[in-house]
Amino acid sequence: MDRFHRAATALALDDQPTEALPMLAAQALADGIDTPALAELAACSRHDVPADLRDLFLQALHELSVPVPDRETAGLRRMNGTAEALLNGTRPPYEATYDLYWSACALPPSPARTKLITDLVWLWSSWEDRPADRPSIEQDMRRAAEEWLATDSGRMCP
Repeated sequence: MDRFHRAATALALDDQPTEALPMLAAQALADGIDTPALAELAACSRHDVPADLRDLFLQALHELSVPVPDRETAGLRRMNGTAEALLNGTRPPYEATYDLYWSACALPPSPARTKLITDLVWLWSSWEDRPADRPSIEQDMRRAAEEWLATDSGRMCP
């Protein structure tokens, strides 16, 4: 079900390609997850009308009891997932920091987000300007991710 939560988050952020939804549904059916809307969506072509694919996917999420988060919650979830990926080593620090920055910029301002944005801009600049210092800059990137996850915003969205 994790794939549906990720897709619902991406959908809320207008970042879920509708042409990928039929394959997502087909993979779910192959894995034994079956609902009427998933079956209908799996039978669609990736070239079908995007609004129709989106509507079927929303119906499938409803049938699976997977809520579509509001845009802010989706952004916070993405930020948390990115910070966790940076910390567990599944995303390179510079790439994860880039995504954290842009995700934070797309959300309404808060003190924690403003601090994170400021820290990340400095870290990026340092990364580009001081290649010899990249190991310590990566540590600072990890520290920024840890600090973000320790904020109220970072803790509120699992």
